[in-house]
Amino acid sequence: MQREEKYEQIDKMAERYLADRSDREAIVFLRDAALESDDYRRRIRHIIEIDFSSAVASSADGYDKEQAYHRFCDRASSKGNTGGTSFFRLHWRSAVAAAAIALAVALPWAGYEYATISMTRQLAQIRVSSSDGSISEVRLPDGSRVWLNARSHIEYSQGFGISDRNVKLTGEACFDVSKNKELPFVVSTKSANLKVLGTRFTFRDYPEDQCVTVKLMRGHVDIASTKTGKHMEMVGNERLTLNKGTGQMTKMKMEDGNRSDSWIHGELFFDEIPLIQIAQTLERTYKVKIKVAQQLRQRAFYGTFRQTTTIEDILSTMAKTQQMRYKRLKSGEYYIY
Repeated sequence: MQREEKYEQIDKMAERYLADRSDREAIVFLRDAALESDDYRRRIRHIIEIDFSSAVASSADGYDKEQAYHRFCDRASSKGNTGGTSFFRLHWRSAVAAAAIALAVALPWAGYEYATISMTRQLAQIRVSSSDGSISEVRLPDGSRVWLNARSHIEYSQGFGISDRNVKLTGEACFDVSKNKELPFVVSTKSANLKVLGTRFTFRDYPEDQCVTVKLMRGHVDIASTKTGKHMEMVGNERLTLNKGTGQMTKMKMEDGNRSDSWIHGELFFDEIPLIQIAQTLERTYKVKIKVAQQLRQRAFYGTFRQTTTIEDILSTMAKTQQMRYKRLKSGEYYIY
């Protein structure tokens, strides 16, 4: 099918959907089109956004949303595609996931029985990930923002924001959660479950970590160990560590709580962090291998580095504390001893 013919079908189905939000055929067509092409997804989203914005204007000052929509169709037909402004910034590692998420955001599923069933039962889980040396920013359908640190991923259903706000995390992420008293925001890993209403925090639980680390910048959260079932509440400027082996939780105040998310701004901030955890962070950030002598693994360091600093400069600076030494092996790996 030619692209122009597809555009015409999308416009027609979008018009049907805007006229009847329970139109099953239109919903399925638009969903499939969004999954088929990022270009189609943008066109669909743009049509819906125009309808939303014009509807708001209509309630305020008599704006004619039908006329606005047809003006958009005329303009889109002459240009061939919507292109133009992005309504929010996305950094995806999967084009399919991006298409599905954007469609879920664009179509107001809540309040329509068929659409809700489609979202919660028929559509697959969404997975967004970041690779070594990269950070991905994600805006969830409820408006919450997530920054994924290197080698991390989140998963959630396309019914997110309708029947629940549950996210599964592997790795490290910073969450800035939109408030919704009706639907608590839940972050789950294999070792812990964290429940919030609206707040900002970082959550770290890489498979190789011995402990889960949560740093709360503002708000209030409740965290529970999946091993023991015990709960602990946190308030702003607190850090909690959970031992994966025992389930024991330890909480303390943070002096630099506002810097807990510094890694999303290109900064490596080690706040009395065990050397083994620092080495794992450097591995993911610089795509290198680092071995740490057993007797040094729990030795804590404090320091701040820009991610533009080389790995050699970071290790050299740490070595100047005389708490460790390092060398580069013939294999290209680094050894801290």
